[in-house]
Amino acid sequence: MKNKFYINRLGYMTGVPKAIPCTVAGKTFQLVDTVSRSTVFSGNFGEPITDKDSGDIVRIADISHFNTPGKYYIKSGYRRSGSFTISEKPYSGIRKKVLRSLYLNRCGFDFDSTSGVFAHPACHRECHAPDGKTVDVSGGWHTMGGYERDISFTSLIVADLLYTLRLFGDNLDDTEKADILAEIRWGLEFMMKMQDTDGGVYSDVHTNAVSGPLRTMRPEADREPFFLGEKTCTAALRMCSLAALGSVMFFKSDDPSDRAFARNLSRAAMKSWIYVTRLPEFNYYCSSQGGHDDDVYAKETEFMWAVCEMYSLTGDELFSTIIEKRCLTSRFWGFGDSHCGGFAALSYLLTDRPRKRVVDALIRRRITERANVIYTAQAANGYRCSAAVGGGYSFGTNFRLLCNARTNALAYLITGDERHLRSTLDHICYLLGSNPNGKAFITGNEHGFCHNPCHRLSASLSQDECIEGMVISGANTLRPDAFSKWNIKEDTPPACCYIDSIYSISTNEPGLHFSTPLLFLSAFLEDIGKSTLNRIPSPAT
Repeated sequence: MKNKFYINRLGYMTGVPKAIPCTVAGKTFQLVDTVSRSTVFSGNFGEPITDKDSGDIVRIADISHFNTPGKYYIKSGYRRSGSFTISEKPYSGIRKKVLRSLYLNRCGFDFDSTSGVFAHPACHRECHAPDGKTVDVSGGWHTMGGYERDISFTSLIVADLLYTLRLFGDNLDDTEKADILAEIRWGLEFMMKMQDTDGGVYSDVHTNAVSGPLRTMRPEADREPFFLGEKTCTAALRMCSLAALGSVMFFKSDDPSDRAFARNLSRAAMKSWIYVTRLPEFNYYCSSQGGHDDDVYAKETEFMWAVCEMYSLTGDELFSTIIEKRCLTSRFWGFGDSHCGGFAALSYLLTDRPRKRVVDALIRRRITERANVIYTAQAANGYRCSAAVGGGYSFGTNFRLLCNARTNALAYLITGDERHLRSTLDHICYLLGSNPNGKAFITGNEHGFCHNPCHRLSASLSQDECIEGMVISGANTLRPDAFSKWNIKEDTPPACCYIDSIYSISTNEPGLHFSTPLLFLSAFLEDIGKSTLNRIPSPAT
């Protein structure tokens, strides 16, 4: 793996920073046109950085000032990289693949021949409720490598889709917007099926069977019984947040069916909110002690997200009061399963309801402070990786990096500070090949992409192809599954604890909620030519 150039396998975007990590020993580099073989740009490598996570000595080749579209490679002495492109919109294609992966991972959907080798009849339509009755909770997506479905993961997918449309919808073509809206409805309809009559929401649909990469039974042939999980505070809060957010979005449509759907969502949001207010976690959260109990503290950002979305939906002063009261102890950063304060921040900053200046300013400060921490961690890493912020190299490493990228993207939309733009780009480049593994951590059937994901649906429907557009978990120093422990040596550097194998559950399992951040980030990058400071304006009063 030494003496290499680690390129973004999707290519680089014109008009923005472009940095290529290298482990060559030279001092200068040349950018060469692959057609004419002529040198089009030359430069000096940056100062070497000893990258503790990989053991590499890394130098950066900065080609930010070269913006002529074309196909190139970079060389230093007799060492050269693979070919890569520079273009205006290198990431629009990956959005289509991510959306396609969502569609092909639908559960309970009857696919036709247009889906090719991944077509299959409807699956997993029956589920056992806690009272023993069989219920229909079909819908949603097979969000991870198996066939189970989870409200928390589903909510993250739908939130990514909704906020991509809300912030960057004007830059998407009609087909793309229609595909996004179709997946939003598919996810929200599943979530509403998971809501009980009392407003409580079941946490997941799971099987008690032993799962794993070897159980590659086709989804429609999978006869293992599935069961509803428990009704939880977290599931109800996520339902409340997404139903409120979806209702606000669909109410803006001129289509009568969309507006009727918005009313159903509004009722669902209110039912779940009323359910939450009856739980002991709510009373503790809203008391003067709120945030100190470990269990409530873990749900703090989920409460704040739900409150912000309900305020945006209703304009009720009750929600504004809760936001003002609890904002000082809230973390308005994170877009993940345990920390989702970034969605609360987006909700408040983008609401059409009156905003309190003090709350607005606090949220902006929290976001930029967190973004600065992430940027500092990247600067100390040879591959511009921020794994040191948010959990290191464990399961879901790539997802946490994309969560960090969105924090920096939001900070850039707020401040216009180019450091945050560079940070966002570095995260995306890392994911797409500028990492010590030289691998694009997203499924694809081309060279350099993850081709053997630990994904039952892909394995059961095709021996030769995988569903493209799914981000996989990534480097994991823990290696809890036996295959990874056997095949990744114990002294392997943390960032290199990865193997592209269907059997590596801990490093190569994909997640659809790992993938949808790329929709938001790619749309963000195509939007940056517009005024950033006006994207999220400060309150007028």
